[in-house]
Amino acid sequence: MRAVLASDRRASPILLSGVMLKSELLDACIELASPRSRVRQRHSTDSLSHLHSTGHVGSITPPIWKAMNEDARTCESSIVISAYYNIDMLRKLAKGEEVKILLNGLAERRLHAQVAELEELQHELGRRTEIKLSFAPGIFHPKMYLFGTKGDRYIAWIGSANATSAALSSDARNEEVMLRLDPAPDFLVEYAMSAWEQAQPIEECESPVNSLQAFFQTGALYYEPYANLVLSVNPFLQLLHSLRPEEKGSLEVFEHRSADDPVSIGAFNIGRVYKREEYGDDVQIKRIPVTIRPYAIETCYGSWVPSHFCQKVEDKLNKASREDEEYYWGLREWLKVKGRGRKLVVQEFKDYLLAARDTMEEHGVDWKPALARTHIPNPFENLRPIEDLIERVVDYLSDTRRREKLSRAFVRAAVPNFGDDLEAAGEFEQTFFQSLEEKFLLRRRPSVVKSFFDAGIPKGSYAEIRRGLEACLLEEEWYRDRFLL
Repeated sequence: MRAVLASDRRASPILLSGVMLKSELLDACIELASPRSRVRQRHSTDSLSHLHSTGHVGSITPPIWKAMNEDARTCESSIVISAYYNIDMLRKLAKGEEVKILLNGLAERRLHAQVAELEELQHELGRRTEIKLSFAPGIFHPKMYLFGTKGDRYIAWIGSANATSAALSSDARNEEVMLRLDPAPDFLVEYAMSAWEQAQPIEECESPVNSLQAFFQTGALYYEPYANLVLSVNPFLQLLHSLRPEEKGSLEVFEHRSADDPVSIGAFNIGRVYKREEYGDDVQIKRIPVTIRPYAIETCYGSWVPSHFCQKVEDKLNKASREDEEYYWGLREWLKVKGRGRKLVVQEFKDYLLAARDTMEEHGVDWKPALARTHIPNPFENLRPIEDLIERVVDYLSDTRRREKLSRAFVRAAVPNFGDDLEAAGEFEQTFFQSLEEKFLLRRRPSVVKSFFDAGIPKGSYAEIRRGLEACLLEEEWYRDRFLL
């Protein structure tokens, strides 16, 4: 590979160097994984390599986190290089007297939030920790973990796992493979140090918050999600449509314990069967009311929440949605292929069909001619509607993102970068300041208003509040030093 690249006149020295480095790394991995290398390792302690995985598929390899955690726990310094991350895993990996964390820098809209949470982590871990961001033309995508020991010697972990709980924790969900190199090859350490030197400290990454647009993008939008799980089906819609008005009117007496609140013959509801069987008829399952108004300013695009309140809002939403998530997960498990609920629902649906037919016959509704006129299937002998509904519900609730959205009162989103869309920007700003003006007039100021008032924004009209905010944004470091307190 190196010979071919060296002969290619189109390859730039920088690109050639980078590709050669990757090829050398690949060669090293192949060499270390070969039988010949393993035989050599039995007779030498100079270079030890081990392959580790999370073990969902490749269960013959030792688990990653157990071995990596041992290296992290005993190291004198650590270097964490990862494309993606979560804060909890970074805390676990940040061990030793000196910690360097190098991550992929996010795009402009999300950079403010990323810098804010990483600055908080850096402050929490203390002076021994430094965090930088790298901004590649595409994505800064390496996953490398170096743990320093005595004598400037490193143990390296390289492979597929990002610094996330899903990839590296003891209960990781992802299938990952990592190679442990002890000692780390010199070129691997050199790459890590080179990437570190070229990256930007997080304090220098954030663009100045000196305009309304930049200020708005430091926060996040929360909106009520469109998530609609249909748990009911009415197999009689076509039949009812073909009946005479007086016939339909006579069916308003129909009642069934698994039907929606009926007007005429109501739809059959899976949720009623589940509630009765799992919780009992007397239990009231109600969604916990959630409000984020103390931390939010309403706009035409959703509720805007300042960055320093986002974690409080997330904690509140997570707590409120936990009960709903348990309910929906329980419903899925109850209905899945071998779940006992599926048989119960089908049997209850048959009873519902029989009760509906009896009601029609008791009130003289001659439904057979109606079926003949309209050429529709006999709904009293057709179980396809309930079988299809069960499959749709199980499929919907098997999607983690759908289930989470269904369980949450509000969903978080980035504030749009309006760019040249002056009309959209104007609508957002108008509704923002109108809402802020109304909140300023409240006798008991919400937390979000207090943060503006304490930062020097004057109480007043829509225009006065806007001018006050624009004036503050012109003050150097106002956002960081005054508004975030």
